[in-house]
Formats: sequence, structure tokens, C-alpha cells
Amino acid sequence: MITTCRSALLGTVLIGAATLAHADPSLDRIKQTGKITIAHRESSVPLSYVDANQKPIGCAIDLCLRLADAVKQKLAWKHFEVGDLMVTGATRIQAIEGGMADFECGSICHNVKRRQKVAFAVPHHITGARYLVRADSPIAELSDFGNKKLASTKGTTPLAAIISASRDRLIG
Repeated sequence: MITTCRSALLGTVLIGAATLAHADPSLDRIKQTGKITIAHRESSVPLSYVDANQKPIGCAIDLCLRLADAVKQKLAWKHFEVGDLMVTGATRIQAIEGGMADFECGSICHNVKRRQKVAFAVPHHITGARYLVRADSPIAELSDFGNKKLASTKGTTPLAAIISASRDRLIG
């Protein structure tokens, strides 16, 4: 079983930046505070991760910084602050919904349930999730995991797929 997701830049600010004529809560907050907050994960290499100084880096971070610059230019601001907020797979949607961050840089499955809560930009990276076992392991498919421990990232679509498959197939 392979769970495949589209990775996408996530955020309501992108919609607001594209259609400044329409009211957008993220843009209103950005205008009031003079700050754009970028959510990121600490270990989503190569998309977003932190360096030795806990500074967010990665190719998605670079894209998000360019997006922040585009918003700055569109709003004709000379000075504004770009902040960051570390999130996890389980907290990133709430950070956007709750206004703690304006957009997120990283990988996320673009699905209907999430689209009801947040907006997605065009995918900038396509990837898929796979199982990883030692080369000498007898595990070749999901059913071989029966009564064994399997680790995944909390709040992610691959974890939900594993739980669902385990329950449906009585794998344990």
C-alpha cells in the first residue's frame, strides 16, 4: 500500500494576495500588525527544517519568503516584519485557522477535509509516503506489520491511512 499526497504551500494569505479587492482576514491582520507569520516544521527536509541556530530553512521556506516579498510589494509597504512559527503535522491547520500564522511552508496532503478549513496554493512539490523497514526485514506489505510497532507522524494523512487499513484488515 502506498499513500500518495500532493504537497502544497498552504495558506489563506495567498488567496488574499491574489485578490486584494476582496476582504481577507489574513490580509487584514497583516495590515494591522505589519507582520507576516510563516508556519514551518522543524524536520521536513528538504522543504522546511531548522538549522543549528533554530532558524527555519529549506526550499519551501525560500518560496514562502518570496511570497512574503510579493505581498509586501502588492501592498506597497516599505517596512514590515516576517516572523516564523514552528508547527507540527498535527498543529499546522489550527495555526492557520486560528490566525497564529498566515501561511505554512511544507508538505501536506491537499484533501477535501482540509480544504474546508484552509486554502491551498498550487503544489510546488509532489511526493508520496512509503513504509521503511530494514533490508533484512521479512516485512513486505502492510499485513506483515501485524502485532508490530509502526511509527508515523501525528496528524498526517499517511498515519490516518495506516490506522484505517489496520482496523479494516484486522492487522493489529
